Amino acid sequence: MLRTLLFIAAVALSASGIAARGGRPAAIFLCENSDLTNGVTIEDNAASSYCGILLIGAARVRPYLVPRFNVLRGNNVYDSVVGCADAFRPGQWPDGRNTWAGNKCAGQPNTGPAYF
Repeated sequence: MLRTLLFIAAVALSASGIAARGGRPAAIFLCENSDLTNGVTIEDNAASSYCGILLIGAARVRPYLVPRFNVLRGNNVYDSVVGCADAFRPGQWPDGRNTWAGNKCAGQPNTGPAYF
């Protein structure tokens, strides 16, 4: 069910012209601007857009206001300029690392995200 809801949200974001990071769309977009919506699992999706999977938040406000404690597994991102991107850099906060496993973020099996 969550995969379906994320897909619908991603299509709505792309179709409406709402852009992610720098005016570019993302096929799957997970945004955190509070500390209430962590622990999401995104798995077994096929995605293609300027950015395939984007996790972004309000780290400029608080370093922990980014998607944390999430699992991204078995996703296939293709024909994207940026395969996968995660705003929660390793070491940014003592806990909350996102788990990226078995994804094709860069067109190759088991590739992870770019961090920013």
